[in-house]
Amino acid sequence: MKKMIGDLIAEAVLRLVGEIIILGIIAILISMGLSEGQAHGVFVLFVIVVVYRGFRWEKKRRELLGKAVDLDLDGDGKISEEEWAAAEMGENNQEDGKEWWGEEE
Repeated sequence: MKKMIGDLIAEAVLRLVGEIIILGIIAILISMGLSEGQAHGVFVLFVIVVVYRGFRWEKKRRELLGKAVDLDLDGDGKISEEEWAAAEMGENNQEDGKEWWGEEE
């Protein structure tokens, strides 16, 4: 019960801090000469740009790590044997009949 109350209090505090930060940014924009509507618009645009850049950064990071391989080449939602073979992950790529998880029984 104490953990649940603690979690609720922590969530309320985080929401309050988040609201204060958002209102602070909007207040700064208003003090720079924007109207309240313009300040909200600039803030929303800023959030969209930050989220978009975050997704692009994550995509680039996955490409650099080699995890951004798209195996479904024909777009049918299924990975066929030919698509596995094209990615060099099919049965032809196995060494000495061993699977990647160990010996074949």
